[in-house]
Amino acid sequence: MPLAAGTRLGVFEILAPLGAGGMGEVYRARDPKLNRDVAIKILPEALAADPAALARFEREAQAVAALSHPNILSIHDFGVEQGAPYAVMELLEGQTLREHLREGAVPRRKAVSYALQIAAGLAAAHARGITHRDLKPENVFVTRDGQVKILDFGLAKPRPDAASGASVALTGRVDTTPGTVLGTAGYMAPEQVRGQEVDHRADIFALGAVLYELLAGRRAFQGTTPADTMSAILKEDPPELTTTATGPVAPALDRIVRRCLEKNPDERFQSARDVAFALEAISGAGSDSGLAAALPAPAAAIRLSRARLGLIAAVAIAFVGAAVVGAYLAGARATGWGVPHVARLTFDRGTLRTARFTPDGRTVVYGAAWNGEPLAVFQTRLGSPESSRLPLPAGDVLAVSSSGEMAISVGQRFNNHVGDGTLARTPPVGSSYKEVLEHVTYADWSPDGKTLAVVTRVGGKVRLEYPMGHVLYETTGYISHPRVSPSGDAIAFLDHPVYDDNRGTVALVTLNGEKKTLTREWAGEYGLAWAPGGDEIWFTAGDSERQPLSAVTRAGRLREVWSPLASVILFDIAPDGRVLLAAITERMESYWLGPGDAGEREISWMSLSVPRDVAANGRSVLLTRYDEGAGRDYEVGLRRLDEPSAVRLGPGEAVQLSPDGTRALAIVYSAPRQLLVHPTGVGETRRLTAAGFDYLGAGWHPDGRRVVFVAERQGQPLSAYIQDAAGDAPTRLGIELDRLAVRIRSWTSLLMSPDGKWFTGRGGPPTLVALDGNQTRTLPTLGDSDVPIGWTADGRGLFVRRDGSTDRAVQIARVDLASGAIEPFREIVLRDRVGLTTRPNCLVTPDGRTVVYSTRRVLTDLYLVEGLK
Repeated sequence: MPLAAGTRLGVFEILAPLGAGGMGEVYRARDPKLNRDVAIKILPEALAADPAALARFEREAQAVAALSHPNILSIHDFGVEQGAPYAVMELLEGQTLREHLREGAVPRRKAVSYALQIAAGLAAAHARGITHRDLKPENVFVTRDGQVKILDFGLAKPRPDAASGASVALTGRVDTTPGTVLGTAGYMAPEQVRGQEVDHRADIFALGAVLYELLAGRRAFQGTTPADTMSAILKEDPPELTTTATGPVAPALDRIVRRCLEKNPDERFQSARDVAFALEAISGAGSDSGLAAALPAPAAAIRLSRARLGLIAAVAIAFVGAAVVGAYLAGARATGWGVPHVARLTFDRGTLRTARFTPDGRTVVYGAAWNGEPLAVFQTRLGSPESSRLPLPAGDVLAVSSSGEMAISVGQRFNNHVGDGTLARTPPVGSSYKEVLEHVTYADWSPDGKTLAVVTRVGGKVRLEYPMGHVLYETTGYISHPRVSPSGDAIAFLDHPVYDDNRGTVALVTLNGEKKTLTREWAGEYGLAWAPGGDEIWFTAGDSERQPLSAVTRAGRLREVWSPLASVILFDIAPDGRVLLAAITERMESYWLGPGDAGEREISWMSLSVPRDVAANGRSVLLTRYDEGAGRDYEVGLRRLDEPSAVRLGPGEAVQLSPDGTRALAIVYSAPRQLLVHPTGVGETRRLTAAGFDYLGAGWHPDGRRVVFVAERQGQPLSAYIQDAAGDAPTRLGIELDRLAVRIRSWTSLLMSPDGKWFTGRGGPPTLVALDGNQTRTLPTLGDSDVPIGWTADGRGLFVRRDGSTDRAVQIARVDLASGAIEPFREIVLRDRVGLTTRPNCLVTPDGRTVVYSTRRVLTDLYLVEGLK
């Protein structure tokens, strides 16, 4: 029954109806608290009477309300009035794309602008694990100011139409049972039409269909009946976009549309960020000839728009749901540079680790793991779309000298951010090589090409040596991307205070060992090079998922050079100022394998989260979230298997659940480091932090009352302490960990034995440390890279991720502590290996019945950028 003007829903006063449909009624209402008009959507009775739908509606409303983005309809509030659930949203004025299309095709520039905004919105939604699955012109709203708002991520799932048997899914968290057709005919990806499981790439197909319709004024796939339309999606390609009612369509734009519309999801753009990057590149071109030369044509120059789309506060529709994050749209933000030109250099799917110019300036050598194959060294000539593998062993490029000699890493392996391999030297583009030094992570040549600077790991510390053997700087964290200055008087590098965590600062060390920190600490940094002339150091770093290109002088003056939509990594700068960088898409994928399960269950939290502990009963998983929404100190979350998503517990790096599962330990790495206890249910976060302690790792004592932790304290060696969780002062244990040469610094989580007498850590080498004295035990049958992941329930053994684990399979074994016998326990074969950059992290319950593992997938494309200043 329609609501009359003056009716109140909570504090909101109904003003007038705006519309009605199968998903309920929408009203204009007044928010007296903030003195503004809003839109209120009231759910229909059928959904209001369904407890599951109502619960899903509320959960999605909470998730959406926590996000904010100019291209997503915002949710302000949620409530229930006399049994009727309602959502309070921003009020929009304008019309949907469907209403625009009733007037025919949209001008090309507007179509690209709209598509770019949609892509940016989808990119942020996908980064949080949300797939729209019903993107279409009806669900895209354009305000009077030209701002795009994506609608109907769907806070509730409409029931199947009994007449048609079809089901329309408007949310990223609805029934995904294979065989169920979800979506709208004409915009569904082929895998949706077949009723197969879909992922974010279905949204990319739908975006291609929407952009095609905007340009052509007609649908890409159209049949007499929905069945005919679905058949066309499976079997036919839409007519070419050469000339439309609004004029010719450039081949570059047609290629973008067609790549979105590929039948095979593996052949589409692999992320909405990639689509946005390509659209961004052509959005500022001044003519069709410019468009024709734009991305993704191989080796063509790209003209990026310097215009930034307005971030317009706008207002209203019928119904929405999710939200999305994304940054500046339709053009990079520029500070002090001319319009750059960009050319894509690589076209395979996978991860690129390092890239360098050769002395001729026309050849690029790089290390990459393409299409699921091992890391290898490649070269490509500028102007050619092809890359060729060099006849060198598996590994990576570290540096190229002024004479063309390469420093490579043979057998380079990565454990998350930190690599390890054998340094070797090879003549220019040669097949022979000479091994020089083991356990090298980075290297760079001196300006004359005769001397190498190297980063090595020795005795639990990471060293920067120049020349080799002469230590300029060392740290208990790690050092990355060292680059010798053009004058040869100093080395710039990224200084990371926590081992295997890419937070850190840009630093400089002179040849006499004087070290200077040039920037503040960033939440993540990766990539560094000297600008021509040596007056600035360029680097990529940020406090979110997006890492812009910045510059800093030796005096510490900082500026932002380029802020493209995609996150980028800087690799090299040529003497003439041309830049090699990669656009990057990163995602962590987590899976749960329980007793009796025929398959896996994905438990990922947003786009970048890692499981850190699993409850003894296997029903709860503790995670750390690292994406841009988590902030500099990250976020701790708990995923219960009977809930659809993780619950945020508080800030920090998740460490470990208490034995009873009611509390979670976390460490906040921002100085001064803090040790926190988060309740997993009702209660407040408590700080166990004691003054003067620099916390490295922690774990619960089996009694559940005390916490054991490892910390540094001024004037004292690295030590272990025990502290009552109620907040008593820490007591130092008689264990001198530095003297024992244990790699304790990588042991964030201390694994306590069931009897409370020993602890080890999730990191190599496998070493047991006694709590009651200065005693350790090594396990000679295991290698240094075998990683303990849990104690057996009887305390007589350990579960270990074996050194033989690769990016293709996870091998878990059970080790008997008395005999050293190793018993194979489980192997997990990874299906899609493309872009996997580390050996999977693993967790296991004491009874061995539940295993949790996660993988890190990074996809990169290499670009040449000209015109940056």
